[in-house]
Amino acid sequence: PQDDEAKLKIKPLLIYGVTGSGKSELYIRAIRETLKQNRAAICLVPEIALTEQLRRFFAGHFGENLEILHSKMTDGERFLTWKRIEMGTCNVVLGPRSAVFAPVPNLGLIIMDEEHEGSYKQETTPRYHAREVAAWRANQEGALFLMGTATPSLESMALAERGVIARVDLTERIDQKAMPKVEVIDLKRYEGDKRPSLLFSPPLMREIETNLKNREGTMLLLNRRGFSTSIRCPQCGEIEKCKLCQVSLTFHQEKNLLLCHYCNYQKKVPNVCGECKAPMLRFMGFGTEKVESEIARFFPSARIARMDADTTQKKDSHEKILEKFREQKIDILIGTQMIAKGFDFPHVTLVGVVLADVGLRLPDFRSSERTFQLLTQFAGRAGRGTQPGRVIIQTWMPEHPSIRFAKEHDFLAFYAHEKRCREEFHYPPYRSLVNIIIRSHDEKKAYLFAREIRDVLRGERGTGNEIKPGNGERETGSKTFSVSRSPFPEIEIIGPAPLPFYKLRGHFRWHVMLKLPTLSTPGVDRGPHPVWTGDVSVTSRIYSILMGLRKPSGVAFQMDVDPLNIL
Repeated sequence: PQDDEAKLKIKPLLIYGVTGSGKSELYIRAIRETLKQNRAAICLVPEIALTEQLRRFFAGHFGENLEILHSKMTDGERFLTWKRIEMGTCNVVLGPRSAVFAPVPNLGLIIMDEEHEGSYKQETTPRYHAREVAAWRANQEGALFLMGTATPSLESMALAERGVIARVDLTERIDQKAMPKVEVIDLKRYEGDKRPSLLFSPPLMREIETNLKNREGTMLLLNRRGFSTSIRCPQCGEIEKCKLCQVSLTFHQEKNLLLCHYCNYQKKVPNVCGECKAPMLRFMGFGTEKVESEIARFFPSARIARMDADTTQKKDSHEKILEKFREQKIDILIGTQMIAKGFDFPHVTLVGVVLADVGLRLPDFRSSERTFQLLTQFAGRAGRGTQPGRVIIQTWMPEHPSIRFAKEHDFLAFYAHEKRCREEFHYPPYRSLVNIIIRSHDEKKAYLFAREIRDVLRGERGTGNEIKPGNGERETGSKTFSVSRSPFPEIEIIGPAPLPFYKLRGHFRWHVMLKLPTLSTPGVDRGPHPVWTGDVSVTSRIYSILMGLRKPSGVAFQMDVDPLNIL
C-alpha cells in the first residue's frame, strides 16, 4: 500500500496451524516478499533458545542480511547490533519480545511466532505485551502483523471470530505426516503398586527402553525444576519455607542447598526440624533434577541432558545443549517448558510428560489454557521425521478437559469449551482485566491501602485531595465520601484479596481486580489498529485516580493491565 488510508486497512493475520504444518516456511516466504519490496522484517520468538533454532533456519535463506537481538548479548554486542539495524545494514531482525523495538527503517512485516506464549508479556515496569506493541507499530508503519501458533490465545481467536483480525488455518502436517499418537496414563491405576519407579509408569519405562534400543530421540517434560519441591518434618508437619516469602524451599541436589525460586534465598539443608527438633526430615515432591537422577539410575548407558533455568544460566548454554541433541550425542533430553515449543528434531519419536497436572493445580483462571497449550506444543515435537511419533502423558486427572482435548490434538474443541467457562465468569476474552497489586513490609498498611483503593473506585471514598463535597456527598475529616454512584459503574470490582503467593521478597501482597467490558468493535472505537486490551481511556482514568491517592509510607502499588499472571 502506498497511501496512508490504505495502510490503515491492513489487518493483522493469525495463522492457526497444527504442529509441523510448515509455519516457519511461510515466515520465510513472507519475509522474502517483504524484502522484494525493499522493506524490512522483524521476527519475534518467545524464548532465547528458539532464537538460536530459527537463526540456523533463517541464516540459510538470508545470510548476512539477518541480525539477532536478545538480552543474553553483552552491552557492546547489543549496541553494535542496534546501530547496524538502525543504519539499514541488515533488513531481517530476529529476537524475543524486546526485538519489537528494534530501530528497523522502512518496516514492512512483523512476525510473532508462538503468539500464545506468556513470555511476550513483560511482568516488570514498563509492563507491555509485545503483541500490543507489534500491532500498534505495524499499523503506524503500514506493515503486516503476522502471528503463528498451533494453540492461539483465546483473545486472538475471539478477535478473529469477530473479523477484527484475519485467520488462516493449516490443518495438516507437511507431506501429510500423521500427528503423533497420544496415550494418557492414569496414575491412579498404579497407586499402591510396587514398581521400580514412582516417577515413571510401566508404559513410559517400556517406551523409553524401546527408543534407546532403536537409537531414536526421547524428550521428557516436567514443568518444575529442582530435585525435591519441599522438605517436611514427619513428626510435626513443619515445611522449610523461605524467610522472605511464604513458599516452600526447593531442594537442589547439585548445589546441596534449599533455594527459593522467587527471591533466590538459600540455606543449607538442616539436620533437624527447626520447630520440634526432630532429627528426621522427609523430602517431598520432585523436579527435573530428580527426573534426571531417576533416568540415569534406570538407564545407566543412556546419554542424558537437562535443560532448565538452572542449566542454562551461562551464555550460549541453550545452544550447546540443543546442538548436542540435534547431532544425536544426547539420547534423552529432560526439561521444563523451554523444551516444549517450536523445536524441530526429526529423530525424536517419543515425548513423555512426567506429570501433566503441575500447572492445573495453580489458582489461576488461565491454568487450563496454559496446560492445554503446553501439552499440545510438546506433543508436536514427536514424529517430525520419517518415523511416527508417540506421546505419553502421565496424570492424576485424565478426564480434565485440557488433557482430553490435548490427547486428540483438538484445539477448536478446547476453545469452544473454555470460552463458555470464561463467558460465565466474566474473564477474557469477554472482559478485560486490570490487576492492582499493593505490597508493603507492613501487613496492615498493605491491606488498608488496598481497601481504600477499592472504596475510591466504587465511589465510596474520595481521594482526599481536590474533590469537594457536592450533591449526594458528605465530608468526613479530610476525605470526601460519595453516597450516590461509582465513577466506573460499568466495571466489576473484586477484592481486596490476598494474592495466592501472599508474601514474596518480604512484602505482604493484596490485590484489587477490575473486570472491564470489552468493546465490540475495537478497530473502530480504539483507533485503526485492533488491540487486545480494554478501553485505554478507562484504564487511563483509573491510573490518574490511583496516582492522586495519598499513599502511606512504605506502601507501593502497581497497575497491571491485562495480566497474564495473577499469582
